[in-house]
Amino acid sequence: MEDNKLKQMMEALQNKEKIRKWFAPDKLVIGLLLGALLLVVAIPTEPKKNTDTTSESTSSSEREQASFETDYVKQMEEKLENTLMGLSGVQQIRVMITLKASKEEVINKDTPYSQTVVSETGEGTNREQTDVENKEETVLISENGDTKPYVVKELYPEVEGILVVVQGKMDIMLKSEITEVVEVLFDVEPHKVKVLGTN
Repeated sequence: MEDNKLKQMMEALQNKEKIRKWFAPDKLVIGLLLGALLLVVAIPTEPKKNTDTTSESTSSSEREQASFETDYVKQMEEKLENTLMGLSGVQQIRVMITLKASKEEVINKDTPYSQTVVSETGEGTNREQTDVENKEETVLISENGDTKPYVVKELYPEVEGILVVVQGKMDIMLKSEITEVVEVLFDVEPHKVKVLGTN
């Protein structure tokens, strides 16, 4: 009988030791971290539709902007090539134009202005206080269900530099003439125009 009691007591002590070891501070911290990790994984996340559509519209507008700039530059290069082909001594010509920045839209802003004047008169004193409130708000328009800022004007990108490659007999007079034409047409400084000749 006593052996049974002794055996039970030994088992209880061993179980207590196992429990104490399991709840040791380092194992307890690991258990808490695992529990927190399971909670984070189990939390449902919101679908990313809104951010995806925003990024899609942003990338779409960036593509449109890049396409506009490419077409704009190509048209200017073709027009300049056609103009310079009329100069004597030019057999063939290639033009490359670089832009300083992208196209800019000037948005209409509404600036409501209010002024309040408060006058106080007392025993031998006059006091006047003026409060001025000036706000700036973007004017919005609705078009096909979309609300967007009202664009007053679009500023086309400035030309940064122009390279002209001429095939044919190239002399100082022709080079000077080409440089002057480019300066007049694009309102750029002479150091931003480079004219090269090839035979």
